[in-house]
Amino acid sequence: MKRTTIDTLTARQTALDESLSRERLDAWQLDRLNATLRHVSASSFYRRHLAGIAPLNSLADLRHLPFLTTSDLRREGLNLQCLSQSQIARIITLNTSGSTGTAKRIAFTAGELEATREFFREGMENLLSPEDRVLVLLPADRPDSTGDLLRNCLPEKGHPTFIHWPPGTPQQLAAAVEAHDANCVIGLPQHLLSLAEALGEKHPVRTVLLNSDYAPPALRQRIEARGITTFLHYGATETGLGGGVECDHHHGCHLREADILLEIIDPQTGTPLAEGETGEIVLTTLRRRAMPLIRYRTGDSGALNRQPCPCGGITTRLLDIHRHQGCDTPQGFLASRQLDDLLFTLPGLLDYRAALAPEGLHLEYLAVEEIPPPHFPLPSGITLASAKRAAGWTPKHTFKRILRDLR
Repeated sequence: MKRTTIDTLTARQTALDESLSRERLDAWQLDRLNATLRHVSASSFYRRHLAGIAPLNSLADLRHLPFLTTSDLRREGLNLQCLSQSQIARIITLNTSGSTGTAKRIAFTAGELEATREFFREGMENLLSPEDRVLVLLPADRPDSTGDLLRNCLPEKGHPTFIHWPPGTPQQLAAAVEAHDANCVIGLPQHLLSLAEALGEKHPVRTVLLNSDYAPPALRQRIEARGITTFLHYGATETGLGGGVECDHHHGCHLREADILLEIIDPQTGTPLAEGETGEIVLTTLRRRAMPLIRYRTGDSGALNRQPCPCGGITTRLLDIHRHQGCDTPQGFLASRQLDDLLFTLPGLLDYRAALAPEGLHLEYLAVEEIPPPHFPLPSGITLASAKRAAGWTPKHTFKRILRDLR
């Protein structure tokens, strides 16, 4: 039976092996879900939060459990832990988007970090040929960060892996590719676009992995116009850093279903949505012992497809992934995704900044060279200005970050 690498990983981790099927995987997940509900009784928070909850008879019964929110994580902190501190290998701190506020802290055991390394090792095989060399455009100074995990796990598959951070100018990115003869590059969409624009006609890059909650179609098309195949990864610290990755059919991210179970809900009512409908992503972990998350509202948006993939895989795929961010303007809500989809169609645009101004939303953009105003209508109330390319400026603060801070 043909499988994606994620299906092979899921079959091994669930011990379903050749009997892996949608029905058997659903039954395995239900068993693990009930085991997790028993395990979280060790947490003082969950004893209160899930008081009186009986074992579930089906995955559909999950909808009857209360949600876990970002506020819960910040307020309760280590009260969600289900193991003693001596069994915790790493606590990853997620600061709030503003300058004040309690940070989120997510705890992991050594085994849970190894499960993420295993997901990265197998998931990256979708992109790599046996002799490929990998360049990672992510920070790796913190132990068990995404960059650090990738740097340590990919050589185990025979792929020399190098870190280049901070990214610097497009020319510096291209020079790093040439210096390491990198065939695959992992990074944020804007950095990978900058790299693609700077590469010459002959270059070693075959594939890139877009490590983001959203990658505008126009941005991917511009990278692929340079002869590079793009793949999308979905993940967050709450998912264990890794969550899902596209196969070479690019019909959604195959999820690591031995570790996470996703639901899609209406963000206003909390009602579960049907397969294929886009709504808020709700996360439940299945094998986490240190700090399980049950029905955690991620704030991300997406849709699920549980039908067999054209690649032959049966693992659930996550599609239409984006973060519901933006700002309220006098003309109504403006989503960051709207601006991404519009602005990255501009030839030569690499990244942009946005800020609220009295006359509307003021945009500045970084481009390969001076570009004319766009030939499409911008949403009402938006002005556009070309940014001066100050020496050393790198696109660290995207529209998503700025608007989150301003709201």
